[in-house]
Amino acid sequence: MEKSTDAELIDRCLAFAADKIGDLHPPVLEKYHDRLPGAKAELARHDDSGELEHSMVEQALYCLMTWFVRPMEVQIVLRETVPHHIQTLMVPLPYLEELINALIDVVGEAVPLTAEAELITLNKLQKELQLILREAVIP
Repeated sequence: MEKSTDAELIDRCLAFAADKIGDLHPPVLEKYHDRLPGAKAELARHDDSGELEHSMVEQALYCLMTWFVRPMEVQIVLRETVPHHIQTLMVPLPYLEELINALIDVVGEAVPLTAEAELITLNKLQKELQLILREAVIP
C-alpha cells in the first residue's frame, strides 16, 4: 500500500468532519467561545454581526487545507493578516491561536480513532500552524 501524503491525510480528516458535522463554523465557534468567553464581546467591538469571527474560521480552514500543498502561500497570508488582526483590530495572538486549536479539535473529534495516520498528521499540522502564527507576529 502506498503511503499517503500529509495533504491527503488532512483531506481525509476534513472529509470525516464534513460527513459527521457538515458546516464546521457553529461547532468551532462554540468551542472557541467556551475556551475564550470574552472573545465574542471583544470581537463584536469591530463587527457585531459575527462576520469577523466567520471570516476568521474561513481563514483558519483555508490554512488547514492549504498548508501541506502550498506552505509558502499560507505563510504569506498569515504574515499579512496576523499583524493586521493584532495591531489594527486589537485581536490578541492567543485568540488567533485558540481559533486554530478549536478548528483542529473539532475536525479531530470527527476522525475515527482507528485513523491513526490522519490524527498524527492533524497534530503535526496544529503545531506547524501555531509556529507560523507566532512567527507572523515578529516584525
